[in-house]
Amino acid sequence: MKKLIIITAIFLFYFQAISQNNTDFRKTKWGSSLNEVKKTETNKISIEATDILSYEETVATFNCDLVYLFSKDTLFAAFYMFKIKHTNKSDYINDYDRLKEILENKYGIPTIDKINWKNDLFKDDKSNYGLAISLGHLEYTSVWNTEVTKIYLELRGENNKIKLNIIYKSKEYIKAVYNNSNKKELDKL
Repeated sequence: MKKLIIITAIFLFYFQAISQNNTDFRKTKWGSSLNEVKKTETNKISIEATDILSYEETVATFNCDLVYLFSKDTLFAAFYMFKIKHTNKSDYINDYDRLKEILENKYGIPTIDKINWKNDLFKDDKSNYGLAISLGHLEYTSVWNTEVTKIYLELRGENNKIKLNIIYKSKEYIKAVYNNSNKKELDKL
């Protein structure tokens, strides 16, 4: 009987911890103010402006910039911009695959998982896929959807530089930001 009470108490504690994790990205909710987000982060701020908050972070042993984006003091998106340097450009594909596996463990199979060739010059030479990415010929993209968030894992490049990012966008607030931006442009016409 005592064992059953202990197991029940552990289960209830665990269930409450799960149900209290009422966040959308890290320890924040979409729509939070810049000051509310600052209270949730313990890392040192590297950039702070009215529409951006950035921190240095490490994800899956990769150094990156963690960037929060705001519009009218409302959090609508965030991303990890990885600061990885490889001499062999194909190693970035391994990094992408590693991050994709981690995201799959958390969010399941991506709803979109594609490799896009814009120029197929190196398509038949797998050893040059990294070079193809750095030239903008090849892009890798995976997308996950949660109830409130769209998550993008992207590996792309241009001008011999490669970018690896994970981007989180609020489904609700991103629409408001784009609508506001479009309205400003329409008002100019």
